[in-house]
Amino acid sequence: MFIILTLLCRNEEDIIKHNIDYHLKNGVSFIIATDNGSTDGTTDILRYYESLGLLHYIFQPEYTHDQSKWVTHMAHLACSKYKADWILHCDADEFWCTSCNNLPSFFQSIPLSTNLLYVKRNNFIPPLIDDYSPGPFFRKQIYRESNSKNFFGDKLPDKVCHRSLNNISVTDGNHDLVSKESILSSLTPSELDIVHYPVRSLHQFTNKIKQGVEALNNNKHLSPLTGSTWRHIYNHYYIKGSLPEYYKSLTLTSLELSSQLNLGTIVVDTRVKELLTK
Repeated sequence: MFIILTLLCRNEEDIIKHNIDYHLKNGVSFIIATDNGSTDGTTDILRYYESLGLLHYIFQPEYTHDQSKWVTHMAHLACSKYKADWILHCDADEFWCTSCNNLPSFFQSIPLSTNLLYVKRNNFIPPLIDDYSPGPFFRKQIYRESNSKNFFGDKLPDKVCHRSLNNISVTDGNHDLVSKESILSSLTPSELDIVHYPVRSLHQFTNKIKQGVEALNNNKHLSPLTGSTWRHIYNHYYIKGSLPEYYKSLTLTSLELSSQLNLGTIVVDTRVKELLTK
């Protein structure tokens, strides 16, 4: 079972190594990564895994949020050059989880007639307001929402993974697959999910919103609805200088956390932490 993970990233040095290590431990065979002009330590980290023969590195300098185009290119490489059995499309802050912490075992259980999976996703909450402990994000962020919604109150859209298929396109955000040749037969398995760390610190979150919206604005071919959450936060908080206050509104005190744990709206999830600390 040869599983390839595609990664599109820009300035993700706080999380990208952990993402790669986690997925390799979880059974991913190889990674294809597109580095969208990183200026921090991301490039060096990706090049290191390339030197180990575990990663195919692509440098993409244009800040134009051509995610669909770039991810589709990686999908074609995974299919034609590397002969992947399954291809998972991932952002740097997403971690694919199974109940058995063994991706190959999970994918071997998928019927041969199924070539596309839609995978649910939920967010970890940011570090607690009163948590000043040092260490990587996954040691502090063990509380996630049980049913995450976006800024506008809608369910977070699923992400996709698929078997090697010819002449396909991955849509923006990795939310769907379009095929001109193959008949797509899909499932939404309960045994596979994605946990998401979109907010890890004020510094990281500020950079994410700033560089994300600037890239969206550089691409005049995108729909105004693309990146709508980022655009809203940028226009209503970042440019007004109130992003720190918005960030604080996303965090919980210990008392608030306890209340939401009792209600079940927040759950403890240590799967990423456990695999990375083995």
